[in-house]
Amino acid sequence: MNIYDQLQAVEDRYEELGELLSDPDVVSDTKRFMELSKEEASTRDTVTAYREYKQVLQNIVDAEEMIKESGGDADLEEMAKQELKDAKAEKEEYEEKLKILAPSKGSKR
Repeated sequence: MNIYDQLQAVEDRYEELGELLSDPDVVSDTKRFMELSKEEASTRDTVTAYREYKQVLQNIVDAEEMIKESGGDADLEEMAKQELKDAKAEKEEYEEKLKILAPSKGSKR
């Protein structure tokens, strides 16, 4: 499983935890509720960074599309190229951050 599959699995679990934490049966079981709350809290930063990373990837796609569709509008093309450059730099930053935040093999995160 590559890092992005691992991150997607963490995000999926985070979503599941959110649903569980709103389940009346879980809420009434204090011990289980606390365990799930701790697990949810321990993955929050990772999930937030992963979601932001996915948004940056979409920004890259959008900027590339804008460049293709600029239709000779030099200002629009230049703006899109700058957005693309910025998004690619952000992508690299998030990739480094996610390498640190991603669960390691054998980790319960």
